[in-house]
Amino acid sequence: MLHTVGDGPIPMALEALAFAKPNKKYPTYNLIQKVWNKCKYVQQADGYTDYSPLWHNDTYTELAKLQIGGGWKSHGVTHIKHVFRHGRLRPLADLRVEYGLPSSMLFQYMQLQHAVRAQSRSSEWHLSPTPVFSLLGDAVSSKGFISECYAILLQYFLGQHPVMVREKWEKDVGQLDGEQWEEIFQGVSSCSLNVAQRLTQLYIIFRVYYTPRRLQLMGMQTDDVCTRCKRVHGDLIHLLWRCPKLHKYWSEVMSTVNSVFGVSMPVDPRVCLLGVLEEHVEEVYTREAVQRALFQARKLIMIHWKSETPPTLREWIDRMGE
Repeated sequence: MLHTVGDGPIPMALEALAFAKPNKKYPTYNLIQKVWNKCKYVQQADGYTDYSPLWHNDTYTELAKLQIGGGWKSHGVTHIKHVFRHGRLRPLADLRVEYGLPSSMLFQYMQLQHAVRAQSRSSEWHLSPTPVFSLLGDAVSSKGFISECYAILLQYFLGQHPVMVREKWEKDVGQLDGEQWEEIFQGVSSCSLNVAQRLTQLYIIFRVYYTPRRLQLMGMQTDDVCTRCKRVHGDLIHLLWRCPKLHKYWSEVMSTVNSVFGVSMPVDPRVCLLGVLEEHVEEVYTREAVQRALFQARKLIMIHWKSETPPTLREWIDRMGE
């Protein structure tokens, strides 16, 4: 039942939420509405889509004036995709064939045609491209569904923010080629089975954590010194890698990983922080296991983010056994 909600596909139900007013009585309703609108924003779907509702939609001021939705709805014509094709209103003859419209709908069709022209000041209507909408509408199984949605949204996000993220990391860890960046982002899905933990890895990649350096630039604290060593500017690469108090931790973790998995990987930030493993670990299943082990090592640093003491090898081993 993944592809249906009530009598309609999921994207139609979600688009109905997107154009509805928030309801303070139902926080879950509002949360779904916010998430869906954010999904549309990431896809740059800033206008109408194939799944936007035609009727009872206050954003269509001209259509709202008509109040003629009843006759159309009784024949299953409820959303933009039903009456538009490639941004143009479909001929009445086509709609009659597909939806069995009676000849008495001619006048209502003329009203609809006039409202569309008045709304858009043209006979065409710009529709935003929305791959996730199509995926939701066509989905028949939950297997791999979340991963596909995630991949599409990530592709859009990277299309908007690739240069800044790449430049900052390469300044910190050295040059990374296109294949390595592809591995970095593919590794997000294999670093953990837990979606929330995968999000943690994305936060690391996109450098969203509030470091002492960032907090000082924001005017939220007076200094930018590392909370652990108290000596150096606390930027992201320092707190995750360069801090002297982390040297022993990372050396012990990598020594253990190499010993347990029978591999030979360097103590390198590209390996430990970003998961660039393919050139060091050939076997796919071993690589996935190493990804998860190293992610837990990174996760412990995040847990100790504001602590003066670094994580320990014992903590990491215990966490791996959970």
